[in-house]
Amino acid sequence: QRARAAEVGVLVHNVSTCAAVHTAIRLGQPLVERIVTINGGAVLNPGNVYAPLGTLVDELLAFCGLRETPSRLILGGPMMGTPLIHGHVPLIKGASGILAFDAREAAVPEAGPCIRCGSCTKACPMGLLPLEMALRIRADDLEGATDYHLSDCISCGCCAYVCPSHIPLVQYFTHAKGELAAQERAKLRSDAA
Repeated sequence: QRARAAEVGVLVHNVSTCAAVHTAIRLGQPLVERIVTINGGAVLNPGNVYAPLGTLVDELLAFCGLRETPSRLILGGPMMGTPLIHGHVPLIKGASGILAFDAREAAVPEAGPCIRCGSCTKACPMGLLPLEMALRIRADDLEGATDYHLSDCISCGCCAYVCPSHIPLVQYFTHAKGELAAQERAKLRSDAA
């Protein structure tokens, strides 16, 4: 049976969260700073930086130095990170990295048609069928995508990473989840009225 960790009574935390809990409980200190990895082709001196929460991404990049103006900024990791449109964004407690890609790294190949190779299915840690979900989402059949357990997708990006056709699968799934959430909110508002 498929279930998320919290649904079966398990908490999964990374090392930074465990250290922050220890510091808060044993030492009485709130989380006010964290170690952040600064990397990417546009960064002159990549590395790990101990930074206060609220520090702007631009300030951290200036601290490490830039070879060139980044073509793409990502707050977080390459698979699940959040793309930024500028660096005037504060560091938040959940951010473990900042990626400043140069033009070569930021190049996104044009998506081709799905060749139904199954690579995305093999890569999915949740055992989902990303190609089937994407097929239904492209046909505007969100209910059909839900039947293939869209809500179980953890947006890890493994499927999109291995796709030889460069299909932005995670973007499809994120869009569909957003649409379903908007429909649910609209339904709740109409039921309340």
